[in-house]
Amino acid sequence: MTPRPTNEATPVRPAALAGGRWPARLSGAHLLVAVAGILAVLANLAVLRSVDDRVPVVVARTDVAAGEAVGPGLFTTALVDVPPEVLAGLVPGSELTTLEGSVVTRSLAASEVLRRSDLVAPAAPGGRLAMSIPVDPARAVGGRLVEGDRVDVVRVADGSASFVATNLTVLAVADSDRGALGSPRGFFVVVAVDRDQTLALAETIAAGGFEVVLSTGAEGA
Repeated sequence: MTPRPTNEATPVRPAALAGGRWPARLSGAHLLVAVAGILAVLANLAVLRSVDDRVPVVVARTDVAAGEAVGPGLFTTALVDVPPEVLAGLVPGSELTTLEGSVVTRSLAASEVLRRSDLVAPAAPGGRLAMSIPVDPARAVGGRLVEGDRVDVVRVADGSASFVATNLTVLAVADSDRGALGSPRGFFVVVAVDRDQTLALAETIAAGGFEVVLSTGAEGA
């Protein structure tokens, strides 16, 4: 019996579907290239996102000592990518020019970020420091000093006297026990000093034997 011709084409299934698998070449090299390309795109997106998320903050340009007043060239800015809760405690780069005169409360290494808590307002005009001098009122013009006076500190050692610091501005005068002048206990004078004067006065206070002398009264006497 002669087979009858038919117009229906015999369906041919792709090799990839016939066996339920991709050809060996595609599943190996081609798939590996595709995965590598996807990973590269994701890595680039991550890098770009990291760059976009970075914000400028203030950092130390060089080592900064505690108690140092902020001056030109001491700090600069750098880009960082940190969580918002951390960023809130840092000093933004936009505030760099407003920091001059503030005092640094802790030592910073070069490139270390500056936190808001690392700064205090200048203790004295011109970025100077404020230093407390504990002294017997009898050795400090009878305890009659007032804010705005100018004083000299004189050291007496081995029978000779010398000036330790001169023309210091009095920032405050107080008695630590009662807040009143004239008490023989707890009397101290707060003066504005630079860093060199701070060291010289600290040595003098530790050694004892000094006088706080009025050099110019508040009214220009």
